[in-house]
Amino acid sequence: MLDALPILIKKIRDTLRKIVENHGEEIKSFEGDPETIPPQVHSLVESLIYERLEDKKRKLPVAFFAATLAALALLCVPLGIYWHKRGINRNLESDIELALAYSAPEVSVYQLKVDANQKTMKLGGRVPNEYMRRKVEKIAKEIAPTLEVDNHIRVLDLPPDPVLAVEEVKRVTHNLNQIEGVDISAESVDGVVTLEGNVIIAEGDVPDLTQTFEEIPGVKSVNNNTKTNLPNIDTRLYFKVDSAELKSAELSQKIPKVREFLEQYPKIHLRLTGYSDSSDLRPLDVDQSLAKKRAKTVQDILIQQGIAPERLQEISGTTEPPPGWDNSQSMELHRCVIFEPFI
Repeated sequence: MLDALPILIKKIRDTLRKIVENHGEEIKSFEGDPETIPPQVHSLVESLIYERLEDKKRKLPVAFFAATLAALALLCVPLGIYWHKRGINRNLESDIELALAYSAPEVSVYQLKVDANQKTMKLGGRVPNEYMRRKVEKIAKEIAPTLEVDNHIRVLDLPPDPVLAVEEVKRVTHNLNQIEGVDISAESVDGVVTLEGNVIIAEGDVPDLTQTFEEIPGVKSVNNNTKTNLPNIDTRLYFKVDSAELKSAELSQKIPKVREFLEQYPKIHLRLTGYSDSSDLRPLDVDQSLAKKRAKTVQDILIQQGIAPERLQEISGTTEPPPGWDNSQSMELHRCVIFEPFI
């Protein structure tokens, strides 16, 4: 009886190998429905159970016992995968429910449903308005960005609740102040929201404040009195005498700094102003033209290095002294291009 055991073990190994090689993806994606298991897998398992050895009477108990264990193993593997994935999905659902309780506690009374599986996340239930429906979907996407959200939440279109509107204004203000460079306050009176404070355009993505508050149900209008502070760029590029050709050191050392600035602040545009030192030996318009050519040279170089043309606007040239220059300084510092950020 024991002599048949190695043969049966080999048979089990060969069968498992065939299943893994030919049907691994189906087993991996098993979600608990036996109908999704390919018929070939059933046939392979049955071939183990009904394996007939030459000495049936002596070897059947061992063969049957081992084959039964193999069949159970084959069933336990997909079931184990299923319960593991089910546990992951339940954890995702719990995470989303906790996030909703923290970021949107006002929707807790509507008993939303969250159902996650391998590829999608289904949202169900009812909310008072479209704003809240989008908010719930956004929170779900933040928690599970790899899953496709199937939003079946129904909108009741209820009249805005003034109390909930005030609370939502407070929550939105708090969330915005978590963004680097944002320091604002909001006062809501009879549906009118007044914003005060400062916004520094930095690396963080700052949404349009007026639009953000106008989307809140119950908000009738927004008075945006915030001030926008732009980052400075002190880099200046210098040129040769009577030339629009950039010095080689400026090209290799300073142009990369300008490009890095624009990459760091994707919402910022630059005005380019060229300067030239005037001369009594030539007409003023010649010097002004040279100054503008210098600005155009810098614009072309930056575009060649991948900067979008629309971010380099309002090219101009002048013979007036550049900011900070006086007669005690070298005229070499007069022949330059400077940058002014704007949105």
